[in-house]
Amino acid sequence: MIGAFGISIKDGDLLPCSPYTFKGNAECSAVRLRRNLNKYQGNYMKALTAYKGICKLGREQARDVLNHSKEL
Repeated sequence: MIGAFGISIKDGDLLPCSPYTFKGNAECSAVRLRRNLNKYQGNYMKALTAYKGICKLGREQARDVLNHSKEL
């Protein structure tokens, strides 16, 4: 995992720019989240879980992100 947004280098050729800078890492994470939202027809919980990892910890982190976004 690289950077603040935890971009996986296994995405390789799917990344729009270099994830090694903060700006590039943010852009890569936005593209990755958009790809997940498209895949899961706009379901934020499923998209975030796929982003964080499809496991117990990933689901907990996705739930935390959604709860925090509701507070904003």
